[in-house]
Amino acid sequence: MRLLVAIVVLLMIPLDAIAGTRTAAPAEIEKAIRQHVIKLQATEYRDARTVIAQNGIVVVIYTIEGACAGINPRAKPGTCSNNWVRYMVALSNHRITPPAAIGGNGGLSDTGVKISDGIIEVSGISAGPNDAASGSK
Repeated sequence: MRLLVAIVVLLMIPLDAIAGTRTAAPAEIEKAIRQHVIKLQATEYRDARTVIAQNGIVVVIYTIEGACAGINPRAKPGTCSNNWVRYMVALSNHRITPPAAIGGNGGLSDTGVKISDGIIEVSGISAGPNDAASGSK
């Protein structure tokens, strides 16, 4: 019975909380993302968030889903489409960059972030001209 209780308790705790692998974003970035989500009348898919901190620069790449801004001002945020877009925000020298779209549904899917000499490089993949996702025949 104790084993069963222990297993149930472990299943209720997120694995990243146990492993301690999730890097927290600074408060300034959290605020910028929250304001962006509100402006777009969208929701953030937090499980897809990427946080990289290196040499005094923090980069957060996050996913916005179902933006309603400009579509329906009365709609519940995040319910106006099944589209998603990846955005990047960075913090350096106490300054926040504005959100920049770096990919999304039907576009670039980011696979990595590298920070070198103050330059942020985002790498990724996208559908080629003959891939099924590209719409070409």
